[in-house]
Amino acid sequence: MTAIAVGLVCLLLSTVVWQHAQASKPPGEAPAIEFPSAISQATRIQLLQDDFKIVSRVEDLPRTVLETFKEKGGSRLLLANPGAKFNPGDVIWDASVPQRRLVLAGVSKDKCFVHFERGGRGLSNIIEDSD
Repeated sequence: MTAIAVGLVCLLLSTVVWQHAQASKPPGEAPAIEFPSAISQATRIQLLQDDFKIVSRVEDLPRTVLETFKEKGGSRLLLANPGAKFNPGDVIWDASVPQRRLVLAGVSKDKCFVHFERGGRGLSNIIEDSD
């Protein structure tokens, strides 16, 4: 009976250690996001005329858009929620948190835009749109 209890405790401890190791490892590489070099005035006007639902949580973005913000070959999101911890600079103090943080997003019937901060050498704000 004691051997079974010791075995269960060892299994529990190894599971906790493994989960901690997975959570604290640096995120993988993000998929490349291709930004258009120029957006026509007609496209800008059309984008502004859509009826967008405001999204303020990463989890509420459409599934296809979420894939853009997951590490390559993995399932971890590389975009933090507004106000959540993220790495804003080029010095990485905590490799387990993303270098991008959602500011605001909008979703319409067939379009989505995502405004996010990106840390690194010079904090930047980016708006990405998708059809």
